[in-house]
Amino acid sequence: MKKVIVLITTIVALMLLLDNVHALDCNPDLDIKACIPDLHEGGQPDSVCCTELIEHKECLCEYINIHHFNRPYNYQYLRPLSAKCDSIRMHVPFPYCTDQ
Repeated sequence: MKKVIVLITTIVALMLLLDNVHALDCNPDLDIKACIPDLHEGGQPDSVCCTELIEHKECLCEYINIHHFNRPYNYQYLRPLSAKCDSIRMHVPFPYCTDQ
């Protein structure tokens, strides 16, 4: 019985570890694709965009530091865009980014 408990505990710990590793794979073109059209000055996010920002908040600082040339949007607008989520009653807790 103890071996079964140890095995189950190990499996759960590995699943949690793998989930955390996946969370660090930040790709704005996939993770916050609903926000791409709004990444213009003055864009207004919808609930799908705000939800994606909340789900990927650990990547927001990394997205800001990505320089995409030949793209019609600018990730520097993420902070004001996330603040606009408050207008639709969805708070995006934007992290403090040191490399801006």
